[in-house]
This record gives sequence, structure tokens and C-alpha cells, in this order.
Amino acid sequence: MVKEMTVQRFDLPYSEAAVEDLRQRLVRTRWPDQIPGSHWDYGVSLDYM
Repeated sequence: MVKEMTVQRFDLPYSEAAVEDLRQRLVRTRWPDQIPGSHWDYGVSLDYM
């Protein structure tokens, strides 16, 4: 028997202060140098990010 699946809405409470904190932390992110010639061999390409 296959159970029918439905999409249900749900809300996650968050504050504007939490969103602003996240924005600031993302701005301060220090990305590593890309390993020359590695492309996607070790994960997501930094050019893609």
C-alpha cells in the first residue's frame, strides 16, 4: 500500500536581529584559495560559490 504524501506549510520563527547577524557573518566569510586545477574534485568550485 502506498501512502499519499502531501505538502504541509510550516513556519520557523526568527528575529530580524538573527537575520542581520547571519548577513554580517556571511560578509566576513574568509574563503580558502582554490587548489589549482582541482575544479570540483574536492567539493564545490569557489567560482561557483
